[in-house]
Amino acid sequence: MWRAQPIRTSVTGGLDVGLILGVLALLAIGLPTIYSASHNEVLTRAAAYQTVGASKLIKQAVFAVIGLAGMAVFAGVDYRVLARYRRLLYVLTLLLLLAVLFTPEINGAHSWFTLGPVSLQPSELAKLMLVLAYGALLTRVGPALRAWPGFGQGLLFFAVPILLV
Repeated sequence: MWRAQPIRTSVTGGLDVGLILGVLALLAIGLPTIYSASHNEVLTRAAAYQTVGASKLIKQAVFAVIGLAGMAVFAGVDYRVLARYRRLLYVLTLLLLLAVLFTPEINGAHSWFTLGPVSLQPSELAKLMLVLAYGALLTRVGPALRAWPGFGQGLLFFAVPILLV
């Protein structure tokens, strides 16, 4: 089976060029789409508030830059280093999922932490943590998951965060 390999050159620094180009292509399509879907609202807001800083396009572009910076940072982190902290990350994620239940209701759900102008949804972080922690669990116990005790452990591993979401 063919697998894409990162191009290792001094220019890319070992980053997966295909992944970066894919993200940039999605941004090239997504940002104009957001603008075209909300430009009337953006123009109305701009006239009313004399600022375009709150427009959906600008906000999405800022988050895109933050996301690209985060991608660049985490591309340099060895996942095995993060896997060492899988238990801590799992517990912290469960605590975040539990804490969000005591936040004010937004759009009919207690799913968001509001941090000034930014909202954070812990269930999004939980997805990333579950992939990392379950991968570490599979590496550790592997074939034992085929038997009922191991399968039950794996099921419980996912059940707790799912019930909290």
